[in-house]
Amino acid sequence: MSSAQVAGAELAGVPVVHRTCTGDGSPSCSQIADSWLDGDGRRLPGCRRALGLPAGPLVVAAFSAGGHIVKRLLAHPRDRAEVAAVVLADATYTTEWTDRAHELAAPIGSLVDYAAEAAGGARLFLATASSAPNKQHPTGAQTLAAIARALGGRVRLGEEALAGLPAPERSWGGGGVHLLDYGARYSHAGHATELAPKVWAALVRPWFEGISGAEEAS
Repeated sequence: MSSAQVAGAELAGVPVVHRTCTGDGSPSCSQIADSWLDGDGRRLPGCRRALGLPAGPLVVAAFSAGGHIVKRLLAHPRDRAEVAAVVLADATYTTEWTDRAHELAAPIGSLVDYAAEAAGGARLFLATASSAPNKQHPTGAQTLAAIARALGGRVRLGEEALAGLPAPERSWGGGGVHLLDYGARYSHAGHATELAPKVWAALVRPWFEGISGAEEAS
């Protein structure tokens, strides 16, 4: 995400580094992430070097095609272990279908893996999605539902009512996982310009404050 897209979606005292990309750019978001791939199958060390990221746990956030970087950064278990939180603003996109006739998207495996690990509450996985058309590919909402289906076979999820946020059309949550399908209630761009700052204020900042408080108490 760029700072212009998500004004106010930051954490106090946490340095912010932006890497802009587009799905059809040259290089594209996917190509940028794959340029960081090393011989161990990891991308995060190359990402840290390329962007000058500080040592320590990372918060990874993306909008739209930027999710193609995030899902690649989470593909390796050692990379996932270095990520404290993932926040996606209508960035759960794939070109794969499980059953196109019934509009069932294929789940994104690395996002399912990270969310399963975050379900215990020590990490955070939060994704909003829209039903904005995505050419012949699944919408963000269809892919989010696929993630929820795959995740439901590994951890317990339920519908949740979230104070301080506009009501989604559908939601799944449990522990550190929040999957929020807003359907057509927000435009694709609106997930970054309108919804993301609300999400950070209502869910992300309070979660970090709770984690910080628990660490200080221990």
